[in-house]
Amino acid sequence: QKEGGYQKYSTRGSTVNLNGMTKSSSQSKFAVLNEKKPVRKTKSRGSGVPAIENSEATSPPETTKPKINYPTPDQCGEKAKNILQEFFVGGDLEDAVLSIHELIGVGDEGSVDRGAKVVEGAVLKVVEMKQEHVDKFLEVFLRCASEKKIEGDSFVMGLNDPLEFLSDIAIDAPLATPLLAGIIAELVKAEHILISFLLNSPEYFRTDGQAAAFAAKILARLGDDAAKSAGNIDVVDKLMTEEDRSKYSQAHDLIASEVTKQ
Repeated sequence: QKEGGYQKYSTRGSTVNLNGMTKSSSQSKFAVLNEKKPVRKTKSRGSGVPAIENSEATSPPETTKPKINYPTPDQCGEKAKNILQEFFVGGDLEDAVLSIHELIGVGDEGSVDRGAKVVEGAVLKVVEMKQEHVDKFLEVFLRCASEKKIEGDSFVMGLNDPLEFLSDIAIDAPLATPLLAGIIAELVKAEHILISFLLNSPEYFRTDGQAAAFAAKILARLGDDAAKSAGNIDVVDKLMTEEDRSKYSQAHDLIASEVTKQ
């Protein structure tokens, strides 16, 4: 079929006749018009049509992190006790640390509260036991703290109940006070918490729990440098009650009395 005196160009790769001359379409200057190029449609300005990219350049769809259904904080506290007990028996540190990590899920919503109950439950368990159990507790929890599997705020919150009920616990477990002081001393030494957190501890502990003497016990365990630190002495001074001041003229004397007991 001819248009305007010329043979109509048909398909790429076929032979066409142009005024009696035979020429392959692949050689024709018109062939490039029929070359297929990768399709890339772009969104027109103001258009509601989304852009369609070449399939080779399209990014894979983003995947969302699956939501984990964690136990409630109270359940975490009970599970922490079981994890510790298994560690006391089996001694698998890696498994204990992993179990605590999976229980708390640091960074996920509610992790501080879950961590607080984990600390609380574990501390309440070991302060009624022996030093060897406290040592095992510290092995697990200091490792978790150093690897950021328990947040610092969780330790502070988790120690509130053990401090508030310490005098009651000590009735049946006389070693509870020195054991808890030792736990806190190790956490302070490792710089996971500051001894000044005692200034915001439960009111009953500060007024009726011999808080100043307890803080002095912690400093005595930390050594001379800690016991002589002006900041630490100030913490003890602020915790001293009227009864404490009737026995000791200044915080330094109270601290010295605890140092001599070590």
